[in-house]
Amino acid sequence: MQVDGIEKEILVGLSEKLVMTKQEITNLIESKNENSSSGLDNALKSLLEKGYVTNITPLGSSSYAVTTKEIKAARQ
Repeated sequence: MQVDGIEKEILVGLSEKLVMTKQEITNLIESKNENSSSGLDNALKSLLEKGYVTNITPLGSSSYAVTTKEIKAARQ
């Protein structure tokens, strides 16, 4: 798995909960790193492109879920 920094923190959080809203991810990142919210959107976009997370929108709110690809990669 070729992720580090904010991407890795997002994946660790998602691996524990499986589904998180964007606000929950933002809170997680901000609690660990100050001034990291600027890179959050880029990190989420990168993880989406790599296929490690997927975007879901239940009732209009933006949420992210871990994919089986990420679970398999994390086990290696």
